[in-house]
Amino acid sequence: MERVIKIFTIFSIVINAFFVNANDDVSYREIVINEYGGLAAFSETNSWVDVDSLIIRGKFGVEDFKLVSDWINQGKICSLDLVNAEIENAEIPDMAFAYTRIRGIALPDGLERIGIGAFYQSELRYVNIPSSLSEIGMGCFHLCMKLKGKLTLPDKIEEIQHSSFEGCAISEVSLPIALRRIGINAFKNSSIQTVEFPTGLREIEDGAFEGCSNLSCIIIPDEVFYIGRNSFSRNDNLKQITLGKRLIYLTDYAFSNCSSLEEVIIPGNIKQIGIGAFIGCENLKSVSFGEGIKRIKEFAFKDTGIENLKFPTTMSQLEMQSFYNLSSLKSVISLSPYVSAISSLVNAATREFDSNACAFGGTTPKDAPVYVPEEYLSNYEKEITGWGYFSTLLPLKTQSDVKEIVSSTDYKINKDNNRIVINILSSADKANFSIDSISGLRICSGLCEGYFCSEELTPGIYIVKMRNQSIKIVI
Repeated sequence: MERVIKIFTIFSIVINAFFVNANDDVSYREIVINEYGGLAAFSETNSWVDVDSLIIRGKFGVEDFKLVSDWINQGKICSLDLVNAEIENAEIPDMAFAYTRIRGIALPDGLERIGIGAFYQSELRYVNIPSSLSEIGMGCFHLCMKLKGKLTLPDKIEEIQHSSFEGCAISEVSLPIALRRIGINAFKNSSIQTVEFPTGLREIEDGAFEGCSNLSCIIIPDEVFYIGRNSFSRNDNLKQITLGKRLIYLTDYAFSNCSSLEEVIIPGNIKQIGIGAFIGCENLKSVSFGEGIKRIKEFAFKDTGIENLKFPTTMSQLEMQSFYNLSSLKSVISLSPYVSAISSLVNAATREFDSNACAFGGTTPKDAPVYVPEEYLSNYEKEITGWGYFSTLLPLKTQSDVKEIVSSTDYKINKDNNRIVINILSSADKANFSIDSISGLRICSGLCEGYFCSEELTPGIYIVKMRNQSIKIVI
């Protein structure tokens, strides 16, 4: 028994080293309590006033938590060792150490719950989370701005509640396998740098990771079916996101103002993108829409750096200012029979151009060419309020009419990502060629001596002329 006591005493000393100035004399007090509420018997002696670390053994109840909280604020106590304590109801009561000077606490195995706001806005810097814990209350560590390092949550926890770690300085969190839901503002404005979501996760609520400016990569598991409003907004360092297969709707402002985000792939299972979902992502240059997307709501990609747009056949509605202020836009391709580019509240047949209703506008270049399937071109030309924003609507051959790969006994022309590649196959290994845009702009020309690969091209239709033939290539 003496050996066990000595081990836990050393543990308290290690904890206390985090919280007391190295030049200070560290004092400890060990108290053994035989019944819940028994701490009051030690208050009369005032022997706790000059104590830095308190070690509790025996029973520790709700009234004892209230009293030790007062001691912490009135005296020098800054760390608490409860490893050998028997906690009443196996829980730390709601608001137990809120607003206190506590800097470190060692919790016992067997603890099942930490109550609502238990350490709210305290000076906590260290806490161990026992494996027995199954519930962390709402706002439990909210605004514990000195709580740093890595936090490992036990496998019994199924939900991280509202604002549990909001404003904490933790840099890394290990989430439990059983986790199903991350609540509203759970990690908002924290210093978290990396997070790996368990495969069984289902929901990420509003603002869960908003303002986590050190977070660089997000991979949403396939079982997640809901991402809340502002869930990852204002993450200045976020560069990569991967969206799961069960998501149907991206909620409003989900990834808004993520200034480092450069590329987004929207899988076909997502049918709708919410209001302002990517607004203010100023360095977002590339977005790819999977076959299945139907609607993009107001301001979704406003104030981004998108250079080229390509809408699949399933796209039907672009709401007002969804692509407003795209100053870098170079081209638009729509493969859909018809995409409304005005607010769904506006009658396109009776309205003139209205900058407030149009999906495009602001600094989005009016001279960016828009390519539409030839057989559907008239559908787009009729919509003055929307597509009338652009000065050039051009026919786009359907995929079945366009030669993606051209091959003969003499040469082969194909695509490699966004480049055109020419290979001379015959013994006569030279040939003159030219590559023009569909509008007639010369992209490049020269003598191909066996092999040629163009620079990366913007999406659109290109005409390759070689050996008295003209070949259309769609990029």
